[in-house]
Amino acid sequence: GGSYYGGTPSYTDEADYVLDEDGNVHGFRQDEGNCEEGGFSVTGAGLRIMCIPLGTLIYWLMQADIVVVMFNSTNAYSRQQAGLTRARAEVEYFGFDDELSEKVNASLDYRWKGMIPSECSLINDKALGAIIQKEVVLHFHGAAICDEILFSGCPSNCIAMLASALTTNIVPNYTYIYRKGELGLECYLLSKGDALHLDDDNTVIYELPNG
Repeated sequence: GGSYYGGTPSYTDEADYVLDEDGNVHGFRQDEGNCEEGGFSVTGAGLRIMCIPLGTLIYWLMQADIVVVMFNSTNAYSRQQAGLTRARAEVEYFGFDDELSEKVNASLDYRWKGMIPSECSLINDKALGAIIQKEVVLHFHGAAICDEILFSGCPSNCIAMLASALTTNIVPNYTYIYRKGELGLECYLLSKGDALHLDDDNTVIYELPNG
């Protein structure tokens, strides 16, 4: 044990705590013959009480981040899958020749593995690459542009650049478009009478020539 003399606590090598004049306990830490008063500020139980809520908070924050990452990944996967499914349907729908179809499908397969995003339509999809993009726009507009006398002698690269500059809206090749009410009447007027206007149920049937 330790003793107290003249207001200065004394200790031995075996003493960890001493009593002062008032009977209060003082704690000491021994380090190579030196003593430092340590006191009783924070105990191990107190540290555990503080760490448990903090650890729980960090755990749930990590779980929330994981959920957000998984949700975003699922959305990206779904969008990519839908975009490439639509692109493959366009390849079949627009009647690409076998060689061009093989090139486009190979590009789509590569992009599927790399999760590279797709544009809204093949004709606007720059991710296909310059060569395939050129063949796609020529498939849509090449013949029509070459029929113009001004461009009849132009090389294919020039025709492709011109076709790429066009604004192209692709719609399914329906034979008829049905509209009712004021919108149907407007279609009739815009068609300059080419559409058939049925007065009995106010339905306009407009034939879309050549798609």
